[in-house]
Amino acid sequence: MNSTAEVGYSFGSKYWGCGYATEALRRVLEYLLNDCGFYLIEADYISGNPASGRVMEKAGMHRDAILRERGYNKYTNERNDTIVYSIKRDEL
Repeated sequence: MNSTAEVGYSFGSKYWGCGYATEALRRVLEYLLNDCGFYLIEADYISGNPASGRVMEKAGMHRDAILRERGYNKYTNERNDTIVYSIKRDEL
């Protein structure tokens, strides 16, 4: 199967830094790649939120690209780079 999927997540600040996001992302990636048969899963985040990138790395994803100023942070009114991560089935 040559299917791809994109994942995303959002956690309330009360749960930041507890490891929940990393653990949940790992399980979702395993499910999508092993049980559902997807070949590649991707996710992205804006550079203003580097903690999200650390979650992706800890879950086993790899940085693929930096898309310059593709994101907009409505809280700071600044443009941010979008950083793209992915993982393939054989990288789990």
